[in-house]
Amino acid sequence: MTTLTLRDLGFLASSSQEPDPLFSDVQFLLRNGTGNGSGIPANEDSNSLRSLTFSGGATTATTVFKYGNSSFSFNATGGIETPHATALNLGTGDFCIEAWVRPSADLASTGTAVLLAKYTSLGYSYAVYIYRSQGASNPYFLFFDYTSNNSTRLSLNANIDAYYTPLVFSHYAISREGTSLRFFANGDLLSTQTIGTTTIYAGTAPLRLATAIGTPNPITFARAGFSGHLDDVRLTVGAARYTAAFTPPQLQLPNF
Repeated sequence: MTTLTLRDLGFLASSSQEPDPLFSDVQFLLRNGTGNGSGIPANEDSNSLRSLTFSGGATTATTVFKYGNSSFSFNATGGIETPHATALNLGTGDFCIEAWVRPSADLASTGTAVLLAKYTSLGYSYAVYIYRSQGASNPYFLFFDYTSNNSTRLSLNANIDAYYTPLVFSHYAISREGTSLRFFANGDLLSTQTIGTTTIYAGTAPLRLATAIGTPNPITFARAGFSGHLDDVRLTVGAARYTAAFTPPQLQLPNF
């Protein structure tokens, strides 16, 4: 007698999810559907259930989302913040920062849009942002800025021009494996760069999403907040998660 499972019948995608084998390393997880698709959620979805504070134009959106029933909407004013925790610092270990990103419009030449940062006067640790360059066709870049000493800016980036489309969700990921930092867009490996054995500064700044970075700071000029929608934002600390081209998540990220 043959026993058929839900997986055999092809129902798995609609009825359940596989657990995340790296979930114990997930230190921040902001999923669509948090708060059951309405209202402002009080916590994110990692094991730590870190508290969330929404400010400015940050809110939930039930009409635009990648998966589930909601996403998080920003208008470049305010953002989402969770308090500092030592586990949110990156140190010298492996990590992965990823999110589904849906910008509301093109950026102007030399325009910026901060996606995620732990980067204030309480400690300049790391910042992830989009930058539109000046010159030939004004291509877009995904930046990872950090300091090792809280004063000297270090920066790596990759061209994402083919993966930046207003009102369309794209999956961006940045992962560190040992001395290598990799940039991905929609699962495509864009660039592998050397970050070395640098220790990323362990400050006490909160972790912020879509929030502008002001001056003075090691970046030397302000970075604007993000305008658009973010979905399934995940910070994995202790594992690179992606080390080669991959298929982006096809379902809402699991919280187990």
